[in-house]
Amino acid sequence: MTKFILTLFITFTLLILSNVEGKGQCSSCPSGYTSESVNHILSNGCEVTINYCLFCQPTGHGAVRLCSVTIPYTNDPFDPCYNLVIDGIFWDEVREAMTFNSAVECGNIGPCPQRMNYEVYQASCMQATIEWTPYPPRYVLKPCPQEAGECMQEFEICWEPTGFKITKQPPVLLDPGECSPAPISLDPDDLYLDCFNSCW
Repeated sequence: MTKFILTLFITFTLLILSNVEGKGQCSSCPSGYTSESVNHILSNGCEVTINYCLFCQPTGHGAVRLCSVTIPYTNDPFDPCYNLVIDGIFWDEVREAMTFNSAVECGNIGPCPQRMNYEVYQASCMQATIEWTPYPPRYVLKPCPQEAGECMQEFEICWEPTGFKITKQPPVLLDPGECSPAPISLDPDDLYLDCFNSCW
């Protein structure tokens, strides 16, 4: 009986670990970077998973490269992820969440005014696709397959007695790519969305 319970526990643990590992990790990162994921609840209550590559430096000048953002697919109009608008506010929250998590992972958040700098890179043109398996289905925001371009935003982070302080520069468009300049909303009835601008 004990052997059976132990086998069941090991199988269950491996199943959980394989599901966690398979959840949107970056398929490849540049040399010196590590693949990271962070779950973040947006200001409207929708929980997303942000997958990115992280480069830590002892000097405190790190680099972050966004791979993808996973958002639950829903037909429920009362769900906060329903018809989610992907605009400047959305990208601000995603980049700030990556910066904060990166500083924690690198372990170099210092007291203000000793600021740690992070350059956050992402494709200027992203595309939303729907992945139906494994269940539950989800949207995946990822770089467009062609002419994705590149965008960069610099962040500084430090801590004060009242909490963490993040300051940022406006995003810099390094390469515009080829995509629509307008923001989109994740309409559950629209199964294919064209490339759209993410450098807000």
